[in-house]
Amino acid sequence: PSVSGSSSASCSESGLSAESEEKKDGGPKKAKAPRAEKHGPTSKHKREQKGKAKGKGKIWVPFDLKDKECLIDEILCRWWFAMPEWPPAGITYDDKLKETKLRVVESFGAGMEQTVDEQGFTKVIAVGGYPGMFKTSEGVLHDFRPREGCPCKRNLKGKNHAELALLLRKAYEEQLKQLQEKKSFHEYYNSAIGEVQKRLTRLVQSYSMPAN
Repeated sequence: PSVSGSSSASCSESGLSAESEEKKDGGPKKAKAPRAEKHGPTSKHKREQKGKAKGKGKIWVPFDLKDKECLIDEILCRWWFAMPEWPPAGITYDDKLKETKLRVVESFGAGMEQTVDEQGFTKVIAVGGYPGMFKTSEGVLHDFRPREGCPCKRNLKGKNHAELALLLRKAYEEQLKQLQEKKSFHEYYNSAIGEVQKRLTRLVQSYSMPAN
């Protein structure tokens, strides 16, 4: 799986470009000087620096591993490094399809299959890359993937801080291991290694974890 980094919008915004305007008498008017660029924090700095929340005067810490929501978000960015495969391999969805009167076809090609057959079964196709998900020709999605073991916020919120921190550490360490194996292929992996290592170090320090 590809390395997943943090997703935050850049705060820096360019000023207005200088554009010529016409005077009322039709003559050229001197172009306005461009407005000074706002030197807000970059997306990286937003995650590393503290700032005041607008209008509240409170300290805003966007990347705080002591925060449960932050731990969960970090895990979900790389859950496949630390959690069992999901949906489980070898699972079948025939019973669910039958219960909901759906039948799987290869494609929605014109004239190939009736939308609803004589037994009342609606045709669907499997959604590529998402085992257990099926779509009708009208775009209606049917998700038959098991809820148990699903890497989602609802399930992770049931864990305490210590459990989440250990799970995230496992994810970071496995991600680093796989990045190390690939670093000779592209320079990108070297920068990714540095970023994940920083996060792992911060996590270990935040929870006073013993070093491996």
